[in-house]
Amino acid sequence: MTTIQLVIAVAGFVIIVIAAIITGAWTRQRAIERQMDTFKNEIQAEFAGLRGEMNARFGEVGARFSALETRVERIERQIEAIFKPVLPGGGE
Repeated sequence: MTTIQLVIAVAGFVIIVIAAIITGAWTRQRAIERQMDTFKNEIQAEFAGLRGEMNARFGEVGARFSALETRVERIERQIEAIFKPVLPGGGE
């Protein structure tokens, strides 16, 4: 083997090793990106579920609050009817 052939073989080997390293790094990066996308989708689904639960619970609280407001208004009207102010000497 001549010196030129040896240099060409070594250069080819170095180029192949560098290409293999770059390809391996790119493949690893793509795998990590896929894992991150999967994780992001799982988190988004979890938040969507929690958002739905919270909306349902806040809806229940809103309905209960409305019912309480109605009851308080009714009690206020009853108390006003019972304790209506009377002017002195005006009723007899």
